[in-house]
This record gives sequence, C-alpha cells and structure tokens, in this order.
Amino acid sequence: AEDADDLAGLDGEGNVLQHRAFRRVTESDDFKSDLSGEPRRFDGVGPALLTLATDPVGGATVRGSADVAHLAGARSRPNLTIRTDAVVRRLLLDGRRIVGVRLDDGTEITAAHVSICAGAILSPALLLRSGIEREGIGGNLCDHPAVGVTLRLRAEADMARPSTAALLQTDGVQVLPLSGLGLGIEERCLGAFMAGVLRSYGRGRVALRADDADGAPIVEFELLTDARDRAALRRATRLLVELAGSPATAIDVESTAIDDRGTPLSALADADDGSVDTWVRENLADYLHAAGTCRMGAPSDPAAVVGNDCRMIGYDGLSVIDASVFPDLPQANPHLPTMMVAMRVATQMRAGAYEA
Repeated sequence: AEDADDLAGLDGEGNVLQHRAFRRVTESDDFKSDLSGEPRRFDGVGPALLTLATDPVGGATVRGSADVAHLAGARSRPNLTIRTDAVVRRLLLDGRRIVGVRLDDGTEITAAHVSICAGAILSPALLLRSGIEREGIGGNLCDHPAVGVTLRLRAEADMARPSTAALLQTDGVQVLPLSGLGLGIEERCLGAFMAGVLRSYGRGRVALRADDADGAPIVEFELLTDARDRAALRRATRLLVELAGSPATAIDVESTAIDDRGTPLSALADADDGSVDTWVRENLADYLHAAGTCRMGAPSDPAAVVGNDCRMIGYDGLSVIDASVFPDLPQANPHLPTMMVAMRVATQMRAGAYEA
C-alpha cells in the first residue's frame, strides 16, 4: 500500500484516516486495492466515486446536485420560475387528467403537465393525498440498511473537514469511512465507519395518517423483516469490528463507541450472532437511499405506479421522476441513477413524447 499521505490528492486534506483505516485489508490477500480513481470492478478498496460538477458561483468542484448541474445554468431563462417556500399540498384533477397543483396557502397553479420529484417518501404521500387511485402507491419502500460506529480521533489527527474519499466493498457490504462529524468530549474531532447492505430485500410502505392526511406520512421501512438482510447486517457488523479494531485504525483513532452511551468496541469483539442481532436492532439506520414507492412497471401489474416513461398509469398530465420509480434499489448510491432517469425523461419531453 502507498504511504497514507499519498491519498490526500483524492479529495484534498483530511483523508489520512480513510487510507490508514483500510491499510490492513488492502495489504491482505482477502481484498484488492486500487485508489487510482478508476471505476472499481471488483470487491475491495477503491475511491468513492462521486458525481461532481463545477459550482457556477466561485468555480469550485462540488457534489453535482441537480441544482448545481442543471438548474443553476437555467435560472435566467424567461420560461422558468422558481418558487421557494411553496409546499405543494394537492394535485388538481379534472377527471383523470392532472391540470395543476394547490399550494399550502391555497394558491392554485395550472399546468399542461405536472412532474413530481419529491422523493420516495413525499411523492407517494402527495399522490395519496390527492386521491390518485393506484394500488401500488406507497408500497415497495426500500433502502440500504446500515449500522455504524463512532470514532474519537486523536488530537493530532487534523480531520475537522467532512471528507469521503475511499470505501470498501465486499460480499454485498459497503463500508464508508467519514471524518469531520463534529466535536466530542475534550473538543476531539469525531469520525465514523458506516456499513451498508447493498442488496436489500425488506420492503416497507408509505401511508397517510388516518387522523391527519395533511401531516407527515407514516413511513415503515421494515429493514429487518427478511432473514437475508439480517445475515448481511451480521457480516457488516463483524467487518466494522475488524476495521475499527485494527492497528491501522489506531494510528488516528483513540477510541470507538458502538452506541450513544459510549459502549466500547470490545463489547462486540466476541459477540455471538444473537448479541450481534440485538445490537443491530438497537442501532439500525438506513443509508438515506429510500426508493421504490411509485415503482415502474407494466399497466397490467397492480404494484406498478408509473410506466417505463415515468408517466402515471391511468392518468394524463402527470409524471413521477425521482428514486421512487425504481422497481428495486441499485446496489450503489442512487443519486446518479436518479439523475439519469430525469435526464432521459427530459430528453423525451423535448422530443415531444409527452403532452404539451
């Protein structure tokens, strides 16, 4: 493996932890390592492949959000109006055609075509609240289940800036090292190892509250209902213990906590499957990759909500264009696949494939 300081070029300063923490596995026979920046086509250690763009304000290289990559350059267009602090409460219907939206303050905006891009939680909630009738709306909720440990960094470790440069992927589990997570006891910087299960099977739902349809929806992920996910989370936990307890990690990490109470890593070192399962239940998180609740499919499939062009099945003038349309969750960060779906639909719209 390279010297730890050689990794700094991947994402500026602050990546020493991320290389040293993985040095033990990269030098073993169990994992391959390639930090060249090329796409990783094997299980092992490699760069975190991020969608990057040039910020039009200042010219810095930043995460390529939809705003930075697409909207920023279009703000001056005469046919574009951006309304902030404008929450859409319901869709306006004329029979089976959507003709606009109603905002929280009662304002109604008419449109020949409405595209919903509110994400896998709020897009189905808006459809349900508007009385859209399709059996699959809100079902099939999926995410990458994840667990993590908190790292208390040594005083000499200069890692105050958030940084993600490298990751480990093996046997369906991805371990993401993070630094710059704030200050802990004695003003020490905190970091973390997060382990996510890339191929998940549990399916939950999004639903409206019977006593408050306009309020926040019910969100039930069901991340532990499938035995395959529970087995994968055991593997993820044991991999976290191996990495966090390695001599390489100790170079920059003073101590590791496995929960909010500060329980040390040693509590998991020799834990049996039952104890690991208990810890996972108490500390389970998700990767913030919610998807699937307006899934794409054929009109004959009752679980499908939109067709393969993202248009709402059974209605005119309405599309859903976000991660909710995925029938299954990609075994990767869904940001780029979601952007690709949106770009494809935009191309079809420009070509006149959608209603005017």
